[in-house]
Amino acid sequence: MLKLILSGVGGQGIITAGVILGEAVVIHEGRYAVQTQSYGAEVRGGLARTDLTIANSEIYYPRVEQAHVLVALHQDAYLRLNRSIRPGGILIVDETLVTLDARVDARQFSLPIIRTAEEELKRPQAANMCMVGVLVTMTGVVEPDSVSQAIRTRFGVDHPNLEAFARGLELAPGRVLQSSLV
Repeated sequence: MLKLILSGVGGQGIITAGVILGEAVVIHEGRYAVQTQSYGAEVRGGLARTDLTIANSEIYYPRVEQAHVLVALHQDAYLRLNRSIRPGGILIVDETLVTLDARVDARQFSLPIIRTAEEELKRPQAANMCMVGVLVTMTGVVEPDSVSQAIRTRFGVDHPNLEAFARGLELAPGRVLQSSLV
């Protein structure tokens, strides 16, 4: 069983990223996933969070209390959730918007997720799919082809999110999660 928390602020596509990962696992790989979400009352700018639990058997509790992987694409999300990661877990943050300043017992990775979407892809709204690509490479939680299929199903066969996802696969430093969790 693998427990993830994806976080940022409203408008960054955090919820959509969780849904895409869940659909890839359930629809395209036949495994189990539970996704929950919460977000502030603001349409944009409030804390956005999605919890995703992925397993090979039934899942009985949807909320993630201690994540194996925590992603924070905004400083506010990082400050509010950095204690939600299991000791020794994986913390992935955006290097542009997040300053790692808290003491967190995790393997920490600061990557240019937002900058890649804005400057390289010229699509700031695609940062969430870059993040999904990073997660897939670093965790091996789902096959890249399953995520590509989920993106095509939701957005269309030639959607720019496919390019953003592919670029995210390349941004990651490689697989860092133990295979026994997935």
